Amino acid sequence: MNGYPSKRTIALCLSLVCCAVVALTLDDYGITWDEGSYVIAGRTYLQWLDSPSIETIDRFWSLNHEHPPLVKVMVAATGRLFGSIPFLPGSEIPAFRSAILIFVFVLTYALFSFASELYGRGIGILVALSFFFLPRVFFHSHLAALDYPLTALWFLVVYLYWKGMERGWGWIVSASVLLGLALLIKLTALFIYIPLVLCWIMATHERFKQQREVGKGSWLKRLVPQLWRLVPLFFIPPLVFVGLWPWLWENTLERLVQYVAFHADHFTIPVFYLGREYVVAPWHYPLVFLSATVPLIVLAPLLVGIYKSASFGNRKANTFILFNAFFPVLLLSLPGVPKYDGVRLFLPSFPFLCMVSGLGLKYLLQRFRGGGLLKSAAGLYLFLFVLSVYVSVIRTHPYQSSYFNEVMGGTVGASMKGFEHEYWGSSYLGTLGWLNRNSSKSFWLAMADIDPKARFPFDLYREAGLLDGKVRFTSRDKADYVILLIRQGFFDREMWNWFLNETPVFSVRLSDTLLVGIYRNRK
Repeated sequence: MNGYPSKRTIALCLSLVCCAVVALTLDDYGITWDEGSYVIAGRTYLQWLDSPSIETIDRFWSLNHEHPPLVKVMVAATGRLFGSIPFLPGSEIPAFRSAILIFVFVLTYALFSFASELYGRGIGILVALSFFFLPRVFFHSHLAALDYPLTALWFLVVYLYWKGMERGWGWIVSASVLLGLALLIKLTALFIYIPLVLCWIMATHERFKQQREVGKGSWLKRLVPQLWRLVPLFFIPPLVFVGLWPWLWENTLERLVQYVAFHADHFTIPVFYLGREYVVAPWHYPLVFLSATVPLIVLAPLLVGIYKSASFGNRKANTFILFNAFFPVLLLSLPGVPKYDGVRLFLPSFPFLCMVSGLGLKYLLQRFRGGGLLKSAAGLYLFLFVLSVYVSVIRTHPYQSSYFNEVMGGTVGASMKGFEHEYWGSSYLGTLGWLNRNSSKSFWLAMADIDPKARFPFDLYREAGLLDGKVRFTSRDKADYVILLIRQGFFDREMWNWFLNETPVFSVRLSDTLLVGIYRNRK
């Protein structure tokens, strides 16, 4: 058509390019705390799958059962598959992380498809790329963790169900199966039901209006056929969830209660935020982090999109997308809900936020159409977009988890305003060379006394051959050196003293911001 490639071709090429970028940089990122526990648990699950038996379920599936197994099994499977191929460069780390490429592909494909349906192909491409190159999202797209996969399935379920309201049962059943898979990633997938029910209400209300205009039966007769569009959502996902998680096959109800209760009474995680230490961060934490970590090239049209959503384009679609964009943020803002780790816990907001930004960008570009300046305005935006990607993603590589935007004055400005420098241990990777050169010394890993998961990355580095086997970790009072991740929310008085008053013998930095410091231990 007019010599342009089809939307499917564009979606496929865009998704493959994004996957290629992630694949080529998988081993640039340090292993995060949670990745280590997921890899270890996934390997245990695979052992059971090699020789499944009802009698051995508890022995193999009890490890890390506070989270469902889907991503952990996938991570372990790709680690086994690709880690044993001799001609592939690098260590086993990119092998087990390669599972994430599936989610990068489907999310990029779906995001372009949804955005291009509403705003056209050009804006659709920019929406997909805007999301892909959000610095903190780009960081998470490389990790064998749960947040990016949940984001991918969250968006895909909502998109397919939206289409199912117009196109019928096949889309609704597909959305329901994928919702079951989303539940197999993380408990918070339960909240996907809220935008889905909203979608059903909006579609049913529209049909009621149409049927009332033609005098088609009573409201009850009109409602019953619409209820069947909800049935798959409440029937299929629970079957998928229980059927694919062997740990739930015995004492199912008791274990479901145990699973939900663990998260309902989640242990508190302290946070250093705006220069203060909090046991639970205040309600505005997610909103501030959203505003502080989205580059201006996306944030500015986002604000325009919010403002024009009621008067420009498809009002029904705009309302639905706007709700999805802010629902996870507002959910996390509720009193008593744990808030930590920057944007990680509301990552599902960002595909929809980029769609709202795409709406704002389309409105802004159309303002130039009448004066013949459209090409110049579009060219200027593309130039600024590429420049923004260079500054926010390439220059901060591989420490995008510590990125803050222009409004904050970058990472240095955010540090001065009292934000945590790091949160998940990825930057430990930068210490390995120094540790190997000083392998005769002993080290205390400061955060390991708070959460043993902090040790897992170093175990995997040693296993992958990146850390000398002679490097020895010991207790605080016996160590020659202290390795301190600059996550101030976890600091005790002595850690604060090292950070504020001591000079590290080695440091990992982003610009002038300290991410990890190694200090001589003055025992």
